[in-house]
Formats: sequence, structure tokens, C-alpha cells
Amino acid sequence: MKIKMKKPRQTFLRLPALRNKKAQEEMIGFALIIVIMAVVILVLFSLTSKNKTELVESYEVDNFIQAMLQQTTNCSVSYDSNILDVRELIKNCNTQEICLNGKSSCEVLNKTLIEIMDSSWNVGPAWQYKGYELSVNSSAQDRMFYSFKGNKTNNYKGAIQDFDSYFVDLKVYS
Repeated sequence: MKIKMKKPRQTFLRLPALRNKKAQEEMIGFALIIVIMAVVILVLFSLTSKNKTELVESYEVDNFIQAMLQQTTNCSVSYDSNILDVRELIKNCNTQEICLNGKSSCEVLNKTLIEIMDSSWNVGPAWQYKGYELSVNSSAQDRMFYSFKGNKTNNYKGAIQDFDSYFVDLKVYS
């Protein structure tokens, strides 16, 4: 007598294989979604970081004024004294002293400050900084020097440096 054994269904044999393939496809899909999201985030991050420009801070303007006041000039008021720096030249301009080269100390001060500002701050529509405003005042005289270049905007950083009875005020517009 022959006993007939039933063959197991083929669907049961294939079902675990199908389950493994579906799981693998879902994992690949999930990994692709993660990669796409990472690329999108990187693109957005790079676009937003390019639009932001680093602007000058107030402490940088303050440091610039301090350095500018120590800049030497081409003015000396006597043969035994050293060449004056901008700080001393401001004082001499207030007293209307004449340099040994025959120019007034105020004329040398104006020329020196304009040269320093033009060589230090590139301003204009194509530049990061849109303008600057520099003034030198004393308590005895309203305004000894004033220079403005570029455009004034609502966004600016500034600093005031005072020494003796003089005030140097600089605003950098961005």
C-alpha cells in the first residue's frame, strides 16, 4: 500500500522569501528618503549661509579708531620733536599750529584722515559696507573734521573715542 503524502503548498515556501524581499525594499526606500532629506537640508543650509554677510561689530570700530589715532603723520612742529601721530595732530589743529613743511596741522589732519579712511573702508553698493561717517570734535570747537562717504542706512555700528577734550566718532553703515 502506498501512502500518499500531500505535498506542502508552494505558497508557504515562497512566503518567507517574499517577506524578506519586501523588508529589504522598505529598508532601501527608507535609506533613500534619508539621503534625499540630507541633501535638501545641506542645500538649504548653504543657501542661507551665503546670504548672510559678516558685518562689522562695534568693538571693531572702536579698535579701528584707537589704531587710527596712533597712526603717524608727516607733520612735525619743531626740529627736536618727533613726527606727530593723529592724536597729537588733532590737538595741534585745535591750536592752529603750522608743521615744519609749511602746511597747517588741520590741512595735514584732513588729508591723513581721508587717506586712512579710504584705504581702510571700501564702501559702496558693491561692497559689504555701504558707507561711513567720521567726525572729530572738540569741546572748544564744534567740528574740527568731518568726512562722509557712501550711503547712510538704518543698519550701522559705531563708536566714540574721547581723549582730553576731543571726541572721534565713527559710524560704519552696512
